[in-house]
Amino acid sequence: MGPSARVTERTRIRGARTQALNPARWPEELLTALHRQVFLMASMGCIVDLVTGGADAVVIAGLPMGYEDVSPMPVIVTEAG
Repeated sequence: MGPSARVTERTRIRGARTQALNPARWPEELLTALHRQVFLMASMGCIVDLVTGGADAVVIAGLPMGYEDVSPMPVIVTEAG
């Protein structure tokens, strides 16, 4: 059995374990701002890590994404609590 779904109880962004999806394509200003506030790490499982406690936040930027790429995310996160 895998880890149970749950969303972090963190209420502040400072120090949050934040996964970065496509950081090589991000503007330098975004990377700099994030590095000042959070523990930025490469995306390993993105939403799965978010809802199982492996990450406190996920930032997706860079490549254009369609509705079909992001539409499941609110449902998954809501169901995880």
